[in-house]
Amino acid sequence: YSARMHEVVQGDPPGLSGDRTRRRIEIDAFVLGAILLIGAGLRCAYLHELEQSPYFSLPAIDPAFHDDWARALTGLYPADAVPGQYGPGQPANEPFMRPPAYPHFLALAYLLTRGSYLGAYAAQMGLGLVNAVLVFFLARRMFGRAPAILSAFGMAVYWALIYNEGELHAVVLMIFFALLLFLALQQWLFAHKSGWGFAAGVVMGLLALTGPVTLAFLPVAALWMGTLEWRRLRSRRFLVAPALFLAGYALGVLPAQARNYWASGDWVIMAPVGGINFFIGNNPKATGVFSWDYPEYGGNGACYEFIEMRHVLGKKLGRTMSVRDLSDFFRDKALDYIRERPKDALRLTLKKALMFWGPVEWRHNKAVELDRAHSAVLSRIPGDFPALLTLFLLGSVLFIGQERRRLADREAALPLLLLVFVAVYFLGYVPFFVNAQFRAPLAPFLILFGAYGLCRVASFGMARRYVLAAGCIAGGGLAYAVCSFPFVPYDAQDDRCFWHFDRGLSFSKLGKTQDAIAEYRGAIDADPGCFAAYTNLARALALDGQYDAAMSVCEQARSAGPTFDWTYFDVGDKFVQPFAKALDDAFAKDPAAWPPALLTEPGLSATREVAFGLACLRRFSEICPEGRRAAYQALAKGYAALGQTVDAIEAYAQAAALCPTCQTERMQFAALLCAQKREDEAISTLREALAASPDSASLQAALGLALVRANRAEDAARAFRRALALDPELAWAREQLIRVEGNRPQAATESSWR
Repeated sequence: YSARMHEVVQGDPPGLSGDRTRRRIEIDAFVLGAILLIGAGLRCAYLHELEQSPYFSLPAIDPAFHDDWARALTGLYPADAVPGQYGPGQPANEPFMRPPAYPHFLALAYLLTRGSYLGAYAAQMGLGLVNAVLVFFLARRMFGRAPAILSAFGMAVYWALIYNEGELHAVVLMIFFALLLFLALQQWLFAHKSGWGFAAGVVMGLLALTGPVTLAFLPVAALWMGTLEWRRLRSRRFLVAPALFLAGYALGVLPAQARNYWASGDWVIMAPVGGINFFIGNNPKATGVFSWDYPEYGGNGACYEFIEMRHVLGKKLGRTMSVRDLSDFFRDKALDYIRERPKDALRLTLKKALMFWGPVEWRHNKAVELDRAHSAVLSRIPGDFPALLTLFLLGSVLFIGQERRRLADREAALPLLLLVFVAVYFLGYVPFFVNAQFRAPLAPFLILFGAYGLCRVASFGMARRYVLAAGCIAGGGLAYAVCSFPFVPYDAQDDRCFWHFDRGLSFSKLGKTQDAIAEYRGAIDADPGCFAAYTNLARALALDGQYDAAMSVCEQARSAGPTFDWTYFDVGDKFVQPFAKALDDAFAKDPAAWPPALLTEPGLSATREVAFGLACLRRFSEICPEGRRAAYQALAKGYAALGQTVDAIEAYAQAAALCPTCQTERMQFAALLCAQKREDEAISTLREALAASPDSASLQAALGLALVRANRAEDAARAFRRALALDPELAWAREQLIRVEGNRPQAATESSWR
């Protein structure tokens, strides 16, 4: 019985001859090769499918920053690439905004594949297969041959691992370093060589540079090493191994720490976002996942916004804020919430714990549940997280039950450390927020113990201990039912809407209008109350020349509620806004030369899209009284950009009546009236505006321009002087005053002025 059990669980019965051992090795190599072949086939199929995704060559949010940073390191940008919001890559004068290890790995992949997205994804999937091999060797030494083979198979086919290997995220690299760490610790444990402890420390540093949450495991691993060495040596030399481990860690993180200090003057650990992420997970509006409803702090809570947030908060607090100050500010806000509302904070923490281990793949950058459901490859791979968690729990219980008498032995030390790593990793994320991506790096360790559990149950059956085997199966079934229960409700409708809408945005950016239209329609079907889906669908239809259909979408949106009348405005303003901005920029640059001739040349900007935009704005002005001011302002500038001066004047008049204090529109209105030789009306409208805003230097100067064009030089000079008295820095008013008074510098001759 003992030999058969040993063969099932440990793989090799005792006393094998050399030939039989070699034969076993050959069989293991063959089986492992077959497993890798299956894993490679699944990855090739998914990679082919991924090429059709809009995200394949257009990463979004975190992957977009990783992509931009990696390409900035290599200079291998696509021809149509758009650098990030702070320029290409990581800002040189700021600490790392994200953990730096993965972008440098991605940069290496780009160097080896000449900047190919396909090459980068293939490299990650290749690393995923390497991880399967590493799990095999780790499990082989800990649990034996059969669990090792099952573990490698699980790594090769588990859908979540394949999915994350197809994302420009750090998951696959984090798993690689975590497995290397435990293999190095395994070698140290049985070889008793200090060099392996130092190597494990270096890998621990690289792991922390990939996922800073694993820093919490650093003291645990050092304490574990010290405890084992004390039991073995019973002398002061027990401190050597943990000291070397910590020295290796310091060496691993030193380049990043030194670079952060050089860039910011602060000893920032990895990335300065810990306080912000802690606040995201602990505030009165926290939901457990990433969410931000604090516009008063600037930005949207993402790590890329911390530069803007520093400026906004520094202005509000009246002091210059360093990156450490920003992190400390949000950390203190989160701690205040926990102290003031401990019951709410405890309930929120419990909710996040249930979400972390729950059946739902919570979205972050992407809706993972929908990605899998719509994947022809991933949706056909059996298995889900509740099944994996159930097997892990079964294996953990059986291991502790079987080895409870040997838990203090070195043989059991590494599996116990693995269990502690899982617990520490989980506890490290719960104070922040959770999503599917964050728990994915635990998959290899869950698979490893799950494989052990399956082999143990099989050994019970082979030993004819049927009651025990049946009890394990029944317990597993009950555990699976509990693990599958959604203790935290999942809003599938919201995820479906997000999935379709986000894909629509990406297809729009890629110029694939028909695909974008289909996705926006899918978003509306999923959630008829999604305002942005209506506006983006109408815009996409208009860009495709389907103007009647676009108007129908705007009208359809109104059935969702009164506020959806603004669909017309948002759609119309989208087409008019570029020309309105050009008008405003030209006006700000030289009000005296406005309206610019370039924008009023017939046919230059008279596109069908702009005409459609004006039609939407006219319709909006008819159905939404509270939005008429914005509508007429946009209409006026749209007409002016097209050179339709009469219509522009009428719209400006309506806007002026609705907003007496809108100075820029009043001044542009007056300029158009002057262009139509209606100087008296221009002077009148400016005097009305000055009655409402008598201290406006710009309005006084605009009045001076109107008086000049009415040939009232003395009155114009007085208006310019008043303007300069209110604002001595108003350069264009001073220039006009000089011209009116005839006291121009020598360089400004009459001919040059003309």
